[in-house]
Amino acid sequence: MGALGRRLRALERRVGDRDFNAGGPPLDEDGLPNWDGSTPLTIDGYMRALGCSPDEELTTAEAEARARLSPYMQVFANLDKPSGGAP
Repeated sequence: MGALGRRLRALERRVGDRDFNAGGPPLDEDGLPNWDGSTPLTIDGYMRALGCSPDEELTTAEAEARARLSPYMQVFANLDKPSGGAP
């Protein structure tokens, strides 16, 4: 079942990949996920929303994105830090 088994496994992977991709959010023109169906921000808009810009300088959409993503801010902040024990 060598060749037939390899073909079946390849087919299973393609079907699994298609199902996985179908379950994801739609992407905007920049390739960023559009989770809630709202008008997506530009990359610069996301950078401002996730950056150090004061709330007063943000557009309404950027402020909403900041509020929506605020629970994850600590995760984003720790991405650049080396993990304990890693070389």
